[in-house]
Amino acid sequence: PGEMVTPPLQGVAAFGHIAPPVVVYAKTPSQQRGDRALMCFPSEYTEYVFCVNAAGRKWDISKRFKDFLKFETKLEKNFSEEALLGREPVPEKNFFLSNSPSFVEHRRWRLEMYINSLAHCPVVAHSDLFKDFLEYAEKG
Repeated sequence: PGEMVTPPLQGVAAFGHIAPPVVVYAKTPSQQRGDRALMCFPSEYTEYVFCVNAAGRKWDISKRFKDFLKFETKLEKNFSEEALLGREPVPEKNFFLSNSPSFVEHRRWRLEMYINSLAHCPVVAHSDLFKDFLEYAEKG
């Protein structure tokens, strides 16, 4: 008698903020050729590939750098600065170096840090905005 039964913790609480509900690993980026020509040269862009590991499942997503910039703008519109506290900054845009291998590698690492830092922001990690960016629904 008098024995208390505590319900199991769910979501972020179950991890005690040690492990986020999502872990993202950067994979090898790929160079893509765009449709538009720029000064007589076909435009090229880098596609960054990430392996998303969430809810016992894994899937790959491909994003361009501009997708991250759009996503960051949406985050700033939808969340308070307090909710976004602790996130890594999005790497800066650099048109001239954007295809150099060392620049691409550095940016890939920074984007991985950025997305994983958001996974540690509980309000963001559980938001539809974050899940849409990581393409949860399509991989369900």
